[in-house]
Amino acid sequence: MAADSRQAPRPSRMRAIPARAAPPRRPGRNGRPQMNAAATSTPYGREFYLDQQDGSLRSAAAVVPHILESFHPGSVVDVGCGVGTWLSVVRQAGVQDVLGLDGDYVDRSLLKIPPADFLSADLRQPLPVVRGFDLAMCLEVAEHLPEAAGAALVRQLTALAPVVVFSAAIPGQAGTDHINEQWQDYWRARFAAEGFAAYDVIRPRIWNDDRVDFWYRQNLVCYVRAGHPVAAGLTPVAEGASLNFVHPALFQRALEQADMFLSRAVSMLPRLAAKAMKRRLPGARAPDRETG
Repeated sequence: MAADSRQAPRPSRMRAIPARAAPPRRPGRNGRPQMNAAATSTPYGREFYLDQQDGSLRSAAAVVPHILESFHPGSVVDVGCGVGTWLSVVRQAGVQDVLGLDGDYVDRSLLKIPPADFLSADLRQPLPVVRGFDLAMCLEVAEHLPEAAGAALVRQLTALAPVVVFSAAIPGQAGTDHINEQWQDYWRARFAAEGFAAYDVIRPRIWNDDRVDFWYRQNLVCYVRAGHPVAAGLTPVAEGASLNFVHPALFQRALEQADMFLSRAVSMLPRLAAKAMKRRLPGARAPDRETG
């Protein structure tokens, strides 16, 4: 792991995270394996972040104001922050006390936040943070983690802040290294085990906002520690009500992919039928064994 360039937090703001059992080893950025780029290739290099930065920035610009309006945090931590796009929008909105955690493979030249606000961290290990924040974000990260690591991730998030803004891919969403796609209710149960209630206060505001990538519109749920005053005036999700939703954009993508598959299959039928007929003709030579 590269040396941490972040300045030491001011002692007056320090708060130790409660001791926890060490979680199972798990990948870094958004659960992605932390690697030395010089020694091992990773799908989360420079090109990955360049390809997704526009959509991420556009989404953050639309969503962050709703988050700040709902919870009024004075400090924010983003676990799996990538190049810090969401935190850059948080800072522009006036919250300067931020920290982003991600793998050592993140190209520092692409950071959207000051290097002092970025902390290199292997998310497979206990997070190297010894202070608390008003709000934690973890956006489209958990689906990259083994299922056994899910509870450990939630425990660490709930130790970092009394409010957690959480988004993770659902089954069938698909994406790079998605190994643990779970329904929203699955994560709700994990947070409930840590004493956090679900507040679905952001999704209704962004559901039809085309500036926001559909996975945030579909998956983003807020969790608040029971009894915390920040939840005053907000209504938690009712007991027994489900958080499981599929956004029409994902459904449409699935339909298009199914149609593409069907069209390809239909286009192959004449050739397959011709081969079958040839095999059935009297005196037809046995077909050559195909390889590949």
